[in-house]
Amino acid sequence: MRKNFLRDEAGAIAIVFALVFPVMVGALALGAEAGFWYYTQRKLQHAADLAAHAGAVRLRAGDAKASITTAAQEVADRTIFGDDPNKKSNLTLNLLSSGGRESVEVILVEAPQRMLSSLFASGPVPIRGRAVASLQPLDSSVACVLALDPVASGAVTVSGSASVALRGCDIASNSNAADSYLQESSSTPVSAKCIYAVGGASVGGPTNLECGAVRQYASATRDPYASHAAPTSTWPCVNFPNTARTLDASLDGGHLVNGTWVIEYCPDFANGIQLKGNYPIMPGLYIFNSNVRLSTANNQSVADATLSGTGVTFYFKRGSGIVLGSTATLTLTAPTTGDYAGLLFFGARDADATKEMAITGHPESKLTGAIYFPAAPIEFRGNSSATNGCTQIIGRTVKFTGSSNIAAECAGTGARNISTDVKVAITE
Repeated sequence: MRKNFLRDEAGAIAIVFALVFPVMVGALALGAEAGFWYYTQRKLQHAADLAAHAGAVRLRAGDAKASITTAAQEVADRTIFGDDPNKKSNLTLNLLSSGGRESVEVILVEAPQRMLSSLFASGPVPIRGRAVASLQPLDSSVACVLALDPVASGAVTVSGSASVALRGCDIASNSNAADSYLQESSSTPVSAKCIYAVGGASVGGPTNLECGAVRQYASATRDPYASHAAPTSTWPCVNFPNTARTLDASLDGGHLVNGTWVIEYCPDFANGIQLKGNYPIMPGLYIFNSNVRLSTANNQSVADATLSGTGVTFYFKRGSGIVLGSTATLTLTAPTTGDYAGLLFFGARDADATKEMAITGHPESKLTGAIYFPAAPIEFRGNSSATNGCTQIIGRTVKFTGSSNIAAECAGTGARNISTDVKVAITE
């Protein structure tokens, strides 16, 4: 009887099943939970990719970090939660710069509560998605003319009589107006590598463009000098030496700041500062509170009037500006290093937007550096020329009313590239 009992296998399967079934159910549940974690990670990664790309697009347009973060956050929220306005993703955004390449890093984090896995571990499960989108400018696509106004009609205008030849560089207009780039009727073609307009273009005259035609509805071009702080002087201003024939900040009462001589001239001239005749300028930062005009001295011919200097930056405070209104020779070079590297003329960002800065010079003039008036219009007129060098014209608007020959050979000058054709790509 006992032997038969020991040999009886009836019900063994039920016992084994009873023992194994909880393990099988647990394994299935853990598998389902792990699958949910994987799905959550892929969802976060997809949202991070899209958010980083959106942020990099705003970085390319020159937006500040707050605006870049807002754009990335909105894209991430919509990707993860749809149109639910009450849910926000846990997003961290960082601006990176390495090897001259600028990038946007987005990190998204979720921490779902454990279910069955709580039997084996405690605390939420940290899951994250990370993406890096980088700006990839083409080295061959740089502008030497940039209009920053986002809405102005004819932000870049070439008048009917103007002759504009740009060698090795583009024209860019950030205005979204229908005539962001306006070229009036003329028999002389505008020559450039390409013309980029955020809005439309009204081309009434011939063009000679390497890219074939004006690129309308293009991406905005960043202001390469937007991060430069406006110069300040903590010392009393100095009366302008009207009888001098040389400007020298180190001798006229200036102060040495981070290796640069800085001087600010008082606003005590009703008609502005007149630079008459031959005016050599010593290296330094010159801050003006009055309008600056270049003209000839009474006993000199027009050809004798010159304005020359190397390693110089002119900063024009609100209410001041520059009118180089003769055919005198301009030979000016911006610093190649330091706080104002590449900046030749620098206008205040709170300048009067109706006060026009006029640049006119002899055909053999050479301006090396940026003519930078982010809040004021610039007019290039007469026989303005900037051949055989690096000249950048950046203004709220830019207008050509004369013959202009401009080059952008800026390597080693301290000037920053005005990149026009910039791609956005996910790199990590």
